[in-house]
Amino acid sequence: MMIDIDHFKRFNDQFGHDAGDFVMGQVAAIMTSIAGPGGVVHRYGGEEFAIILRKQDTTAALHTAEAIRHAIETAPIDYQGRPLGTVTVSIGIASTEDDRPKATLM
Repeated sequence: MMIDIDHFKRFNDQFGHDAGDFVMGQVAAIMTSIAGPGGVVHRYGGEEFAIILRKQDTTAALHTAEAIRHAIETAPIDYQGRPLGTVTVSIGIASTEDDRPKATLM
């Protein structure tokens, strides 16, 4: 799974880099919680993350991706008492289930 925080530059520009770092930390915590012990969450670069789900088939990975997307979108994120607004993410999923590559975008 590849995940990108949508319009992330806005957080840095509008609220400062410390607030942007805080947003990334909150998003990472949500992803780690939902991915659970069977998922490995990595920061890929900038505001991009990769999650490896070794023991989930494509259907389960789609459900996990939707749970992550929804949890991030509905999480109230405040930095130093100031609401930062809605955070959304874009997610791409790739699978080699049954040795046939598949890809899905959310």
